[in-house]
Amino acid sequence: MNLPGQQLYQAALLELRPEPLGQRIAAAEKAMEQRLEELRPSAPGSNAEQPTIADALRRLRVLADSEGTLPTGNPNKVAS
Repeated sequence: MNLPGQQLYQAALLELRPEPLGQRIAAAEKAMEQRLEELRPSAPGSNAEQPTIADALRRLRVLADSEGTLPTGNPNKVAS
């Protein structure tokens, strides 16, 4: 499955250097949050992408926290 931000997400997961890691996390979060905004008009849960994107955003935030990279997105944006 090829989701918006998937390549950016994978690049963030594979980045070992702290400075580029923060930039990669920010880019992946931005792409995924934009996609969630595009999906917002549809009924909640009607799109299979939503839970996958929400899970990926949570994982990016855990990675950012564990590496000392400040989260760039809104942590309350994806509550499901």
